[in-house]
Amino acid sequence: HLDERLTAELAFAQRHAAPLALIVVDVDYFKRINDEHGHQAGDVVLQGIAAVLNSCVRVEDLVARHGGEEFAGLARGVDLGGAKAFAERMRSTIAGTGFAFDGTSLSVTASFGIAHNQAGISMSKASALMASADQALYAAKHGGRNRVCVAGSPGSYSVSGDDASTKPRDRSRSRHIETAPVALKQEASP
Repeated sequence: HLDERLTAELAFAQRHAAPLALIVVDVDYFKRINDEHGHQAGDVVLQGIAAVLNSCVRVEDLVARHGGEEFAGLARGVDLGGAKAFAERMRSTIAGTGFAFDGTSLSVTASFGIAHNQAGISMSKASALMASADQALYAAKHGGRNRVCVAGSPGSYSVSGDDASTKPRDRSRSRHIETAPVALKQEASP
């Protein structure tokens, strides 16, 4: 569904010179959660991340699980500044949420990579937009995690966010959620 929607949204954006942002999200140190707390805890975290992401998006946006502990979001009609603010809001919401499992609150962060069709890179194919977002995500992971990186001209990225390893979280503002199975938002079939 994500691949089909990305292709359609990019075609629409090109035809109408409209902005389109692709945001990829990867849960930081997810293997550690599975190793220390078990795969059931990992499932709870993934469901909680899906709930957080869905709470941050508009009806016309798409959030999809892209594989493993990775999610992707499409936001149409959002300029580059808006895409950065959108991803930063999702990042800070995840970082401020405690995911409860078996009486334990699990603190989780995520890294974000953004590719935008109007960010100075020629992207006429969905695969190029995805590759650019993945490269920005890799830059966020390599740069310290728990941050947002935006793909710019080839090889350059802008960065926002906090490095969780160097800045303690303010627990007084943390949210805690108990998760139940959560469905990702999808458009209804015609």
